[in-house]
Amino acid sequence: MRSLLLLSLIILAVVLDGETYSLSFGDQFTTDIILFNKTVVRRPIEYKSWNVNVDFPCGGSINNYTITVIYVYDNFLNGSGAEPSLLRGGVGASEVTINLSGEVGHGINSTIEIWGF
Repeated sequence: MRSLLLLSLIILAVVLDGETYSLSFGDQFTTDIILFNKTVVRRPIEYKSWNVNVDFPCGGSINNYTITVIYVYDNFLNGSGAEPSLLRGGVGASEVTINLSGEVGHGINSTIEIWGF
């Protein structure tokens, strides 16, 4: 009985330790349409950290819509994914730059969704 309780506590600690780096900015409305959907994947390289900037709209393009919500999903569920941050633009603007910063020795697997009207 005691070993079963100890095993349960260890499993619970491992599950709770696996935080993800998912993030959202803004609020989605029923009239919004998806403007951008991209999955960024980088394989892990020993002793290297990834730092990737994602721009919307893509280079040379023009966006005539207003951004209402930005979702960044960390597809790694074990806490080793990239940490997202907003560098430029965002909700209420027509452009945005999002930085995905990975940990040393880990890859990146994040999905970015941008909605607007």
